[in-house]
Amino acid sequence: MAEERYDQNVEVEDFDNQDPEYKELLSRILTIQADCEIGGPHLYVEDMIGGAPGRTNQIVVARTAAEEIDHFRKMAFMAGQIGTDVSHVLKWPNEKRYVEAFRTHIQVARHVRQLELLAFRALPLLGHQAPLERGGARGVHGRGHPAHGEDGARGARSEPGPVVLLGVAGMVDAAPNTYKLDGYLKDMIQAVYSACSTATAHMKDDEKTVDKAIDDCEEVLTMVMDGHVDEWVA
Repeated sequence: MAEERYDQNVEVEDFDNQDPEYKELLSRILTIQADCEIGGPHLYVEDMIGGAPGRTNQIVVARTAAEEIDHFRKMAFMAGQIGTDVSHVLKWPNEKRYVEAFRTHIQVARHVRQLELLAFRALPLLGHQAPLERGGARGVHGRGHPAHGEDGARGARSEPGPVVLLGVAGMVDAAPNTYKLDGYLKDMIQAVYSACSTATAHMKDDEKTVDKAIDDCEEVLTMVMDGHVDEWVA
């Protein structure tokens, strides 16, 4: 018997009409993925922003964390469009994470090389605006299809897509504060990338400026991972 394939694209405006089991499963998958994205910074930021050996490594830590927080932002926005609020996972303790690999902490002495390898993929010279670009076409990809569609993974950042208006007839209501949370996180990510750019530009001529920029990164990242969402969107 030939394998039956699900090959339909599900647009946001059609999501509320889907099978309840599919809606529940997609909501759970997006929640787990968002938890994994923010679980990364929770592994290492606390110990390694100030503890990594040398300013260059500290900048690597900050940039890597900002990249992963941006991944969380995108998952949170997508989940919010189908009515799922995932903001609560921002402040979960590591021991509560869905995936076992995130239920620990990365310590400088034993794991700094692992972080450098992890960060290597996050430091291409794309400019500090690149991670903030929102994905292209809106919509929930069909089961059995890659999320990035025909253009491949790189195509997801080709150009911003239009804003989808939710909450009108026939559409699922967005989770509360979906757009406010997205905007706040974009501002925080931008702040970290700008500080990292400042630090990098002055590595050879102004140690005080570099140290101030790294301190700014740590402050912003700590605010994000504290997860006081109610204060952010008030």
